[in-house]
Amino acid sequence: FEDGLKLVKLRGEAMQ
Repeated sequence: FEDGLKLVKLRGEAMQ
C-alpha cells in the first residue's frame, strides 16, 4: 500500500 502512494508521488513530480 505504501509503495503505491510512493509511486503516485514520484509520478506527480515527474509530470510537474
